[in-house]
Amino acid sequence: MNFGLTEEQELLQETVRSFVANECPPPRLRELFDAGQGSDPALWQGMVEMGLAGLMVPEVHGGAGMELLELALVAEALGGGVLPSPFLGHSLAALALVLGGSDAQKSRWLPRLATGNAIGTYAVAEADSQWEPSEWRVQEHDGKINGTKLYVPHAERADLIVVGCAGGGLALVEREAEGVSLENMQGIDRTRPMSPLKTPNS
Repeated sequence: MNFGLTEEQELLQETVRSFVANECPPPRLRELFDAGQGSDPALWQGMVEMGLAGLMVPEVHGGAGMELLELALVAEALGGGVLPSPFLGHSLAALALVLGGSDAQKSRWLPRLATGNAIGTYAVAEADSQWEPSEWRVQEHDGKINGTKLYVPHAERADLIVVGCAGGGLALVEREAEGVSLENMQGIDRTRPMSPLKTPNS
């Protein structure tokens, strides 16, 4: 059995590596790091044009319909260049929708995520280092959530946030939904801004 990468997978990773080297060399990375914004719209647009925004979105919804291995290969190439972007959170939000979203949610969000017209992210961590689904305490009831999540990556740029809820379930929260608030956090990694997400009753 051959466990090596296919030619297509190697080409994908090399293409992403070349993009990182050309579009975000060390001087540009230093500028972005010093600015502390954690992302560059021009870099994200370049990734969108390469099809990376829709990497995990099925073809029927306008994406590339790739698998976790391709996601890992792209993430490795982006991470090797420390490229600041919402790619990972965006891709995981899309994957969560693919695996657990309703038909209506998929139809509404996946085409927009695939084109980069909407950005997704995830919210799983809670206080006291509670990361595991069995430890989540945020409650979902009648389409509303109650609680606080920490360390939400690129939350202020996201349009859609996949929130882990008590019992291991997931809920979709729109950033602009009434009562949802986000706050800036001063983290160590300036290429990946984090924010706590709070709901009205938190």
